[in-house]
Amino acid sequence: MSWKQLSIYCFSVIGPQVSGLEVCYAIGLIGKVSPLSMSGCLEWCAFVFEGKNVCPKQTIAWGRTQAVELLEVVKLHRHGAEEPSSRGSESIQRWLPPPQATLKLNVDASWDKKTLFTGLGAVIRDEHGAFIRGAGKFRLASSPIEAEAFAALHGLQVASDLGCIHLECESDSKELVQSVSGCFQKGKWTIYPIRAALREKSRLFGSCNWKWIPRNANRAADAAALVAKRKMCDEVWISRPPSSLVFVLHNDGLPCPPQV
Repeated sequence: MSWKQLSIYCFSVIGPQVSGLEVCYAIGLIGKVSPLSMSGCLEWCAFVFEGKNVCPKQTIAWGRTQAVELLEVVKLHRHGAEEPSSRGSESIQRWLPPPQATLKLNVDASWDKKTLFTGLGAVIRDEHGAFIRGAGKFRLASSPIEAEAFAALHGLQVASDLGCIHLECESDSKELVQSVSGCFQKGKWTIYPIRAALREKSRLFGSCNWKWIPRNANRAADAAALVAKRKMCDEVWISRPPSSLVFVLHNDGLPCPPQV
């Protein structure tokens, strides 16, 4: 069955039985559907379930945007912080869920040395791997470590909206993790104001611990950071993450579509 036939099948058979968003994930989680098919699915769902008019030009433009994001994630080309050593963490090659009754926050930054353009990414998931919340933010940063520190602070700001939760935080920047989890006086002095803000923000949670992980285990936050830098805008995703992020979440083991 071709992908075009698959899309038509999902539209005609699956669509009437489930919600519009679930139709999109039913197609998207198969893993190889084109972004244009996904955008067409969203427009179709909006027409059927919400009575909205369909604009073909807008649908094609949106699909092209998602295609660019998806290709960026597949390439996994980062402009972030230093290359961390994998010694002592050889067994960690993918994202792992947090302990029971704990949420996991992954943060990352995509930094451009020439322009100083920086995308900050944050993704929060629960013990079952379900997507809880995500965010992307665009700003300028003077160095990779400053970019990573801003990503950590933005991640805590997003997580603070969830209340007094137990939070496990992960970053693929060893320099950042050593600065925020070690002795405060011995941390990186160039990001001292950000570290101070991180310490204050951490007090809002029931618990907040930082841990370093390899890049392969931090792909979701990396994808969010790339989206933010490319779009040059701020976004928060509560129930509908961008398709490029859905692609990574699926590979990490997303158990089901986010609920609207």
